[in-house]
This record gives sequence, C-alpha cells and structure tokens, in this order.
Amino acid sequence: MCVYPYKGDNMTEILDVDEDQMCVYGEYIAPSNNERNVRALLTLPYLELAASSNWDPDVDGITFDIVFENEDEDTLYRLEDILY
Repeated sequence: MCVYPYKGDNMTEILDVDEDQMCVYGEYIAPSNNERNVRALLTLPYLELAASSNWDPDVDGITFDIVFENEDEDTLYRLEDILY
C-alpha cells in the first residue's frame, strides 16, 4: 500500500528533498486470500513535508491517493483525491 500526497488541487505532486514524488508505503501479506479486515497505519513524516521545496501547508492544502500494488509494483486498486 502506497500513499502519495498532492497539493490541494489534486494534481500537483508534492516532492521530497530529492525532488522525487513523495510516497509513504507499507508492505502487508495476508495470511490467506479470504483476509478482509486488515488495518494498516502509515505515517507521513511532517519533517519530510516541511522540507519539501514545492509545498506550503498554509497556501497549498493537501490531498492523497492511496494505491494498492502487488509484489511487482503493478497497481491493483487506486483511491484518488482523498481530502484532508
């Protein structure tokens, strides 16, 4: 599962200190294909956001896309434009 933050316009990527699109991810492998009630907690580090060269929280706002990927990094499902 990957979380990608965007500026409040839902289109402009928020960049990390290396000028790459910021992403927070966690890996989970379900014990069976019938697993339905899985909870995950991912933390977007504020210091990384604060160091971003192209994002100002007082001006830009923030939205997120949550992407579920398989082990080959193929997108299985994407939830877009989640407002904070």
